[in-house]
Amino acid sequence: DTCLFRFRDAVERALGILSFAPQTCRRCESQREFRELIIPFGRGGCVVLFAIRDLDVVLLAARDQHERDDR
Repeated sequence: DTCLFRFRDAVERALGILSFAPQTCRRCESQREFRELIIPFGRGGCVVLFAIRDLDVVLLAARDQHERDDR
């Protein structure tokens, strides 16, 4: 399905930001030590929760952009 491939490409492009500028992503409102990457797709998208640990970026969760939290 082409929609699935377009979503995969959108995720790959967005995650590429984390390789050189993870600090540009917004801080999570409820847990300030975490950050959120917004991945737009169609009329919505998803939000990826991550943490910066030394030189590593640790992906913690992903959710639909319209959901309330990362659980």
